[in-house]
Amino acid sequence: MNEIPVLPETTVASVIAGVLPELVTIRRGIHAHPELSREETRTTALLRGRLDRAGTRVTPMPRTGLVADIGAREPRLRIGLRADIDALPVQERTGLDWASTVDGVCHACGHDVHTAVLLGAGLALATVADELADRGVGVRLVFQPAEECEGGGRAMIADGLFRLFPCDSVWGLHNWPGLPVGTIAVH
Repeated sequence: MNEIPVLPETTVASVIAGVLPELVTIRRGIHAHPELSREETRTTALLRGRLDRAGTRVTPMPRTGLVADIGAREPRLRIGLRADIDALPVQERTGLDWASTVDGVCHACGHDVHTAVLLGAGLALATVADELADRGVGVRLVFQPAEECEGGGRAMIADGLFRLFPCDSVWGLHNWPGLPVGTIAVH
């Protein structure tokens, strides 16, 4: 079993605190401009641009998926982190300042949050990319389109996701507003 090297908590926490205002703005922008499954072109372009500026190695997948690599190019351990990026065919009625501007489409399931969280993790990890590389660790970010309609993940796999971009393990998250703040549940 591969041991996962641990980065200093203060480094990660300070980096996340530094990008948090930008992530809130990005998340609200994604929320205001939702895209249905297989139509996530604006979201993918936004992610690609920001990850490029952070110095990650970004590879677009066929359709609207995206993969970004951080750390070692040939790691002894590669962790995959995955988020979904699509919205639902639902009318938003929140009245928020950043509510959906697209009639009949909104991020009612929290994929805007998932996307922003993964982007934030990527931006934080990009600041310690050299340290990850020195430790032989790679992190692969996978932004998956079309999660809300059956086949988005299967399409990425059919397009070569794990053949071209293998990982030792892949982790994802799903926000659950019913849990108290600071609580983590594993399923």
